[in-house]
Amino acid sequence: MDRRAFLGAFAGSLLSGSLPGSAQPAGNTWSVISTNTVQDVKLPFQPAGNRANIMLAWSGAIWDGTARRMLVFGGGHHDYSGNEVCAFSPDNGQWTLFVPPSPAPAAITAGPAAYPDGTPASRHTYSGITFVPWHGSAGGMFVYSGSAWSLGGWGQEPDTWMLDLGMKKWTRLANAPAGYVAAMATCDPSTRTIWIVTNDGRLCRYDSASNKWTVATSFQNGSDAGATFVYHPVTKRLYAAGLTTFTPPKVFDVTKRTPSVSDFRMTGPNMSKNGPVLVADPTAAVLYTVDRGVVWQIDAHSGRGVALAPGGVTPTAENEQGTYGRGQLDSQTRKLLLVNRIDEPVFAYQLPV
Repeated sequence: MDRRAFLGAFAGSLLSGSLPGSAQPAGNTWSVISTNTVQDVKLPFQPAGNRANIMLAWSGAIWDGTARRMLVFGGGHHDYSGNEVCAFSPDNGQWTLFVPPSPAPAAITAGPAAYPDGTPASRHTYSGITFVPWHGSAGGMFVYSGSAWSLGGWGQEPDTWMLDLGMKKWTRLANAPAGYVAAMATCDPSTRTIWIVTNDGRLCRYDSASNKWTVATSFQNGSDAGATFVYHPVTKRLYAAGLTTFTPPKVFDVTKRTPSVSDFRMTGPNMSKNGPVLVADPTAAVLYTVDRGVVWQIDAHSGRGVALAPGGVTPTAENEQGTYGRGQLDSQTRKLLLVNRIDEPVFAYQLPV
């Protein structure tokens, strides 16, 4: 079924009163679990640019494991000025406006990192956003660098931010040692450490208690690698997959005093692309990805991939500019969530429980 036909059938199911995803699907099947789309969420005003670029323009999302919701933040460069945050709840299937957009200045060649009201500029977020469970009473969304709203410049500032998810308030943190257009960030809750990779190949750790950055190690990094970056709580390693430097993927052993960086070849799925889905299973030494609608389970020690059985609906094609954090695992329900565009539903693949 092509995309237009699928969306027509999806809309028909809503009109008939049958909510997609309302029944628990069988294992190893795709289903639709949303009842609206990001495009349906009304904004207080229309920011400059094309709203579709909150997803299309090299932008991702985080999984808030405390409240069990996906938070989308993106846009930037000359594509979209809106810095709103939209939230998706798998419990009710609804997208809502979590933080409204701020008025943006007119685009200039190298746009500022912050808007006049002190909130972060819209940006290509790549994999540079991550959920920080220990921040505040409800966790936080950390944001690092990226390509800010601008006319033609890359806007590669080393700015970092935290959105308090309980108070819905932005705070600017200490600048990182360097910026990165193709931003990469993840965090290790067990040590309360946020990790980033900079454009010049420095792996840096952030101590939130002291608001300070430390360079942990360095390596040769290519420009605009478009990698997805995740921490695995079982192996205690960082994994990155994407283009240039991260073809083949890399593993960072951060258990060492000076972290090591080595190739981590994944057999089976195509990981040599912008922002492939890459999520860690918190219960086992396993990673998951999605390649052209097929879910792959990857051994986090050997890199060996096994394709899981397809079934149910067929998800729409992945965004060529990357999926990044818009592929996430709801560990409570064992569903792998995927959203590709603002006018499309959220798909969920039911993993074996």
